[in-house]
Amino acid sequence: MTHVTFDGPNKLIIVDFGIEEIETQEIYSEWKEWMCLTDNAKYHLAMRTVGGDPTTGIKSVAPYFFLSNGWKIRPYEGDHYLTISGNLFIDNPETYGALVFVHTLGDHMVTVSVNLTSDAVGIATGGGTAPSADEVAAAVWNRLLSGHVIPGSAGKIVDEIKKIAIATQGIAAAGLK
Repeated sequence: MTHVTFDGPNKLIIVDFGIEEIETQEIYSEWKEWMCLTDNAKYHLAMRTVGGDPTTGIKSVAPYFFLSNGWKIRPYEGDHYLTISGNLFIDNPETYGALVFVHTLGDHMVTVSVNLTSDAVGIATGGGTAPSADEVAAAVWNRLLSGHVIPGSAGKIVDEIKKIAIATQGIAAAGLK
C-alpha cells in the first residue's frame, strides 16, 4: 500500500487521501521505488539519507532524511492532522529553516506535526534484553587482569602496577633496598 504520490514535474510528494500518520522512512522507501518506475529517474533526486550505521552491537545512528532539489511535501486535500515521524529536514543549507511542507490546493485546515528523534542514537532491537548497570559493573570489575593485554589500556596499566608491587614486596622481604 502506498502512502504518498510523487509529482516529478512540480517536485511534490503528495500524501495520499486518508493518510494521517506516516514515517519518514516510508516516504523515502516509496520514493526509491517510484524512481525505478518508467522514466522517473529523469527528475531531480527528491531525498537523501544518512545514518543507520551500527555503533555497537545493539545501537545504531538514527537515520536522518533530507528533502533535496526543492522537493516539498503536500498533505492531502481535506481537514486533518498529519503526523510525520522521523528526522526530516531540507537539504540545502541556504534554505535553512525553510518549510518542508506546502499548502493544500483547497481551503483546508491541516495541522502538521513532525516528530523528530530525540536522540542521535537509536536502539536496534534484537529480541533480547540489555544487561542491567549492576551486571555490566560486575562484568567489568570481575574480569581477570590477564585479559588486559592492550598497551596503554587501564587494565594493562593496573596489571603492570601489580607486577611492580609484587616485585617490590619480594625485594623488601629479602631485606634489599
